[in-house]
Amino acid sequence: MVQPRPTPKLDMRNPSLLELLKQLIQDATAWSNAEIALTRLDAKSLVRNYVVAAGFMFFGFAVLIAAIFTLAQSIIGGLAAYVYGHTVAGLVVSLVLFGLTAACFSAALFFITRKKRVKGVIFQRLLNVKLD
Repeated sequence: MVQPRPTPKLDMRNPSLLELLKQLIQDATAWSNAEIALTRLDAKSLVRNYVVAAGFMFFGFAVLIAAIFTLAQSIIGGLAAYVYGHTVAGLVVSLVLFGLTAACFSAALFFITRKKRVKGVIFQRLLNVKLD
């Protein structure tokens, strides 16, 4: 992590233009290096959120497929036998799976749409975030 430079002791002599330019270049280099480090951290955080959201989406999609198959088996069992025992159990299982699917998709939407406070000026400009 980039540490701020200690402020130099004030002397009463006038620095030359060359010294001022050297100091300006050093300050600009340190600032740009710090901004690049912040941008990398912000990018890693955004990528992590998208990976977590993709995981929830894929898991939710798999559970949705399982819920559809369970619901189809429940309907077939209910129509074929006219018995309420295993049909009601199949409906309860499929409703629970539908609820789990909705929760996974909701969590994925949360991770995709939440606004993260970015610290770097570069990311603030790229994402059109107001500067404090």
